[in-house]
Amino acid sequence: MNLKEVVRLINNDGTSMFTGKGFLPGLNIRSSGSVKNDPYLWFIEKYMKLGRSNTKYGAYYIDQYWRKKPLCSVPNHHTLTNHDFFVSKRAFFFDLSPWGDEPATDDLNQKVGTDLETLKQMLLIAYKQNKGIDFCYIGGFPSWAFKYTKHAEGMHDDVPTEWEFSKIISAYNAFKDADAIGYGALANASFWQHFPLEKEYKQSWVSRENLINLNSATL
Repeated sequence: MNLKEVVRLINNDGTSMFTGKGFLPGLNIRSSGSVKNDPYLWFIEKYMKLGRSNTKYGAYYIDQYWRKKPLCSVPNHHTLTNHDFFVSKRAFFFDLSPWGDEPATDDLNQKVGTDLETLKQMLLIAYKQNKGIDFCYIGGFPSWAFKYTKHAEGMHDDVPTEWEFSKIISAYNAFKDADAIGYGALANASFWQHFPLEKEYKQSWVSRENLINLNSATL
């Protein structure tokens, strides 16, 4: 199948258009100085600000960095299987450190806190486009075994990193549906989201007497 080329992000010689220097490709906006962050800033201008992505959905999933040490977590924690649902929602994807007191551990040459500033830009646009009324549903979780924590020679422990991310996104009317390590794979959700649901699923209260009778029946 021949697919039409819509956007090209590499040069004819195969090198990236994003260099961390000068201006962003096709834009009168200076580089952040970070090869990692420049594509996000380009995406913000070309897609998020123009309403070409759905800011009611965000996807916080690790990029291809997991391939550098694939065995440091469970095999499915590349979380590739989770992407299809968020693609179906036209979500904005990101993999950025929530810490503002150190460079991201996967981009040590960046200015301290560059990842955080980019993340805040994305969240602020989402907040404004959702008019401060609708929430932004973010799937994913800080990839603590791979990045942004002491596991990756950072300054912070795992749980505080999760808390910091939660604190930041909640300030912009966003919440996370955490795909934490151990339960990181969800396949074909773009299909199963169309399964018809009942209006409500009642759960009857279980009394002490019910539990005693149930226990007696199993003895």
